[in-house]
Amino acid sequence: MQRFVFCTIARVPGQVFALNSATAHTRKRWVPFKKTQMRYIIWLLIFGFVITGCQNKKIITQEKTLIIQAIIDSTLRIDSGLNTKDYWIDFSATNFFDSRSINDYIKQNTNCSEINSDSLLKNDSTWIKYGFLQKILIEIKNVESKGDSITIDIDKIKATDGSNGLQIILKKMNGHYKVISSKMTWIS
Repeated sequence: MQRFVFCTIARVPGQVFALNSATAHTRKRWVPFKKTQMRYIIWLLIFGFVITGCQNKKIITQEKTLIIQAIIDSTLRIDSGLNTKDYWIDFSATNFFDSRSINDYIKQNTNCSEINSDSLLKNDSTWIKYGFLQKILIEIKNVESKGDSITIDIDKIKATDGSNGLQIILKKMNGHYKVISSKMTWIS
């Protein structure tokens, strides 16, 4: 069986040749690739790129799911008097998190559900009548990613007189994002 060194030098227009490594040391002999060999190589390369791309997307999704977990944990620690067993999260103000990472987080945390805060505040009867929600609402307002740090602005709403704003800063350390700062920016 002959081994070939792949080369993209074309001697004849429209044909790709390979250098026969068995005779390369004595004389250079160029052997044309068959179309089926070229197709096999192209499909192998495409398959490799697709597999690599899917693995990278999975890593990014898992990383963003962990970022959501860190954000929510930090938010629930601040002013814990507002907390309830269940809570709503609104991601509509940012496009930083993809739907897959959001769905993964919600599957892992059954006491949470995604909601659009605009429609909730317009249609929730206890909010309209009393200015009070049955669950807390965590609105992720703004996400800025600069280098290896992420700054997130969050509103945590329970009532008209029981709400606060938070700013959380995460920094990538040892390959994972860690909360390095979590502070209240406003309170009502």
